[in-house]
Parts: sequence; C-alpha cells; structure tokens
Amino acid sequence: MLKFSGLSWDQIAWSLFDAGCWGYASVTISTLVPLVFKQDTPKTEDLDVSAVWANAVAVGTLAAGVLCPFLGAIVDVWSARKITVILTSLSMIVFFTLFAAVDGSQWVLLIIVAVIAVMFYSVMQAVYNSLIVHVTEASEDELAYLSAVQCAIGNGGAMLLMSMLGLEDAKHSGAVIPHAYVLRSFIISGVWFAVLAAPLLIYFREPTASHAAKQLPLSQTIRNSFSSFKQSLRNRELMKYMLATLLYSDCSATLFSVYMVFGSQVGISNHVLLHCAVLNRWMGVFMGFGWYFICKCIGARMCFLCSISLTLLSAVACSLVYTDLDFFVTNVMLAMAGSGGYIFSRVLLARLTTKSTTSQHFGFMAGVSRVSGLIGPVLYGVLVLLAGPRTGLCGLAVLGTIGLTVMATVDFDVGQQCSQSTPIEDAVSEV
Repeated sequence: MLKFSGLSWDQIAWSLFDAGCWGYASVTISTLVPLVFKQDTPKTEDLDVSAVWANAVAVGTLAAGVLCPFLGAIVDVWSARKITVILTSLSMIVFFTLFAAVDGSQWVLLIIVAVIAVMFYSVMQAVYNSLIVHVTEASEDELAYLSAVQCAIGNGGAMLLMSMLGLEDAKHSGAVIPHAYVLRSFIISGVWFAVLAAPLLIYFREPTASHAAKQLPLSQTIRNSFSSFKQSLRNRELMKYMLATLLYSDCSATLFSVYMVFGSQVGISNHVLLHCAVLNRWMGVFMGFGWYFICKCIGARMCFLCSISLTLLSAVACSLVYTDLDFFVTNVMLAMAGSGGYIFSRVLLARLTTKSTTSQHFGFMAGVSRVSGLIGPVLYGVLVLLAGPRTGLCGLAVLGTIGLTVMATVDFDVGQQCSQSTPIEDAVSEV
C-alpha cells in the first residue's frame, strides 16, 4: 500500500473520518446541543436541567446498547462494517439537524429527537472503532501510534471547524445563542463530516463475506451470531475489561455530557464555555501524541489507568468550580483525560479481540457501556435532587473509582490467548 507519514491510505482515510466525526460531534453534541437545550428549558425545569439532559443522553445510548452486541455480530458475518458506519452517520446528521430546526418551545420534541440522534451516533461509533483492527497489524505499538495520530487529527479537525464557525467568538456568547446561528452551524458541520468521511468510503476495502455466509437466511445468521456472542462471554478477562470500562465510561460520559451545563448553571459565561470547548480540542491535538510517547515508556495498560484516574480527579475538580479560572483548569484536565481514555480503551480492547470478531466485541463493549449507561446519569440525577449537582459530580468520581479498581486486575495476555483459541468459526459450527 502507498504510505504517507508512516500510514497507509486506508489508515489515513480512517483517521480523516474521525476528523469529520469529532468536528461534527464537538460542534453539536458536545457544545451547541447542551447549551441550546439549557436555554430552551422551561423555567420550571431549570434547576434540574443537567440531570434531564444526562438522562436524555442515557436513553439514546441505552437504545444503542441493546442493538450493538447483536448488530455487531451480524455485521461481522456479513462484512458490512463500512456501510453500517456510513448509514448510521447519515441518520445521525439528519436527526441532529432536525434538532436544530425544531422550535425551542417544543421542549419534549427536542428531547425525543436528541435521543434518536444520540442512538445513531452511539451505534456508528461502536462499529467505526472496530475498524482499527482491520487497518493495523494489531501490535500494541502500531495500535497506539495509529490511535494517537487519529486522536490528533480528530481533535485538529474539530478545532478547525469550531474556529471556522466562530464558536469562541464573543458575539455568539451572550445570554441567548441565536437560533439561525445554531442551524447554520449544524448544516455546515454536516457537510464537513460528509466531505471527510468520503475517503473511508473510497479507500477502505473490507473483505467480502464468504459465499456460505451470504447464502444463510437471516434467522440462521442471527442464531450463529448469538452463538459466537455466547463464546465471548466465556472470556473472563474480556468480561472484567468490559465491566471496568463500562464503569469508567459511565462516569466519563456522564461527566462530559453535564459539565458544560453545570458550568452554565453556576454562572460561567457562554463566552468562557465556548472558548473552553475549542481549547479542549486544541489540547487533544497535542495530547494524542503526548499519550503515545508516554505509552512507549509505561505501556498502554498503565496509560489507561492514568487516564481513568485523571477523569476521577476532573469530576472532583468540576464539583469545586466557582470561577472562570476554576472551570478553565477543570477543562484542561478533562481534555487530557478524555484523549487518553479514547486512545487506550480501543488499543486494549483490540488486544482482546480478533479480526473475525471486531464488530461483535466492540459492539459488545458499546452495548454493555450503553445499557449500563443509565447508572451514571441516574446516580447523578438522584444526587442532584437530594444534595445538588456538586454532590452528583462527586458521586461520579466514586463510580469511576470502582472501575479503576477492576481494570487494575485485568490480565490482557490471558484474555488475548483466550480470544485467539476460540475462533468465530468454531462458535458458528456449534449451531
């Protein structure tokens, strides 16, 4: 394959897709959606808006979680990973654009549309992340390097798009963000995503499904997929990794979904919030390679443990935010933690899977994380109602601490041997 800066064309295409996806998600899901949701929330619900938004996100991810494990297994059998990524991406863009177009007075409709859009986003991410095993040789160093490059390109693309749209500009940081500006930003971000996703469609060549798999009826394919899924459940180290990751990701995802809303609640201006959103992506550009060089010294496992620890500290720091400077420092910590968690959660899962089960295992991790994804928002929401959002953030730190403890016990070498000793063909033959 042709090489550019040490990467093959399909690796470059895979990374550019994330530049489009991160740019789109940074403008919409991470920044404008929660801020628009906050400003359109009825005054009677204003005190609980961060909890309502967290649970709206949780419902969308829960729906994706129910689909991901079995959809992933079917996608593996049919070798339909690329087309699944493209179709779910298009669906996500359609529904988020609809969110931007809905009148703010229709608050319930806003929630429903956001839930559906988040569901498609979660499914797309699960299948897209599984492609990392298909564009590398799966050695830890190559996986870490490609993930670091992709993280840097993704954050760089997000930063460029956010700057181009003027998210950090003070003229868009008043008490109310103009509806026309929001809709225009969503449309431009959708076009950005489509353009950068095109190389994946062109350059990535997925192996075709076997003739036998194509001839199977859908019912038999589902039964075979369920059988191979049960085989995965026998890998104890994989299950421990899933449990640890779901607790960590539940803490992290809830924290990232509410910290902007929380900042707005405690009086941080939109001017600071939008500047920090762009800074978050600037940090990601440099931390992608920063984490890679740290990985060469201490390994992917220790880097992931450090990322989880930094997330817990970020949750506590967020609970102590009172001033713009406090929020700025917390945002920097979150940017560092988010980059590390994003890179090494995939690198380590790739060590526990094989090319024939990538979508199944990544889908299973996404499914477990999404199905359990109600724990963080519900915990946060209950604590908000009982003692306020600051206590809710501390509760998230406790949840993540349990995940950190379990992750420290995972033996990746044993888990890798178990996965390689049970090919998917064996699982299918049992049916």
